[in-house]
Amino acid sequence: MDLIQIINIIAIIASPIVAVVVGQALQNQSVKRKDKMHVFELLHNNISHFLRLFTGEGRDKAVEEAVLGAIGMVPIVYNKDKTVLDAFKTFKVVHDDLIERVIKRANLPKDEDAYLRELRTLIVAIVKNLGYKDYSPFMYSTKNPEAISKVKEK
Repeated sequence: MDLIQIINIIAIIASPIVAVVVGQALQNQSVKRKDKMHVFELLHNNISHFLRLFTGEGRDKAVEEAVLGAIGMVPIVYNKDKTVLDAFKTFKVVHDDLIERVIKRANLPKDEDAYLRELRTLIVAIVKNLGYKDYSPFMYSTKNPEAISKVKEK
């Protein structure tokens, strides 16, 4: 056997293995991206849920569960991004304090700015992780919960 035949045999054996490995890596990357987008969408699209904690308006149990699930997924899905994890830790402290006050029926903070500022910081960190640019941080308040942010993809 000459060298060309040996190379051809190796190529015939190795090419399907390489194709499977590359395909699996691409599929894993796609799943991770979908998970990151899902968490972002839940947090961003349900800002009004966070505002209801301050206004005391009706609460939707399904939305609460989805948002709490998204909050719980942040450290798992974004585990390699220090900026997102730092923003999450700060937000989680403020969020847990607010939830504790709601459960105990204690006085809620008069001003939601600190809470929403930390939520905004978390969402901006997530947006940057996702590779978006020209993201205008939303300026939600109890007076204007319908405000819309503008996100343009690269």
